[in-house]
Amino acid sequence: MSWLINSMEPRTDKTYLYYKTTKDIWEGVQILYSDLENTTQSFEIRFAIHSTKQGSMTVIDYFNRLTELWQEMDFTKYNQRLEKEHVFDFLEGLNPDLDEVWGCILATKPLPSTRDAFAEVRREESHKRVMLSNSGMN
Repeated sequence: MSWLINSMEPRTDKTYLYYKTTKDIWEGVQILYSDLENTTQSFEIRFAIHSTKQGSMTVIDYFNRLTELWQEMDFTKYNQRLEKEHVFDFLEGLNPDLDEVWGCILATKPLPSTRDAFAEVRREESHKRVMLSNSGMN
């Protein structure tokens, strides 16, 4: 836990000092900072890139700052693409009797995360199982 907190930016680390487990910290960070479909995050990074000027920085510091922002943007975009591909892979391998939920998930805007897609498919599968067992009782 201490390694994780010590690796955070000073303005952020205090928020997580009193969490009880590392898992709690990871979940808290994920909820606050890991919205893979967050266009606001992409906008903020893009704005920072466009507003970054050398000013009083050395060329090295200026270039390093831009590189840091570019990497953050690349990481955000890469993760967005990967998450979509994971959802597509998951849906593509489902049994044909789940085609209806498959279509509903693909029609959702924005596309849900892999976990949310799984939860939706699992609910539908349970619903179908209950319906089949109830129709067999009649």
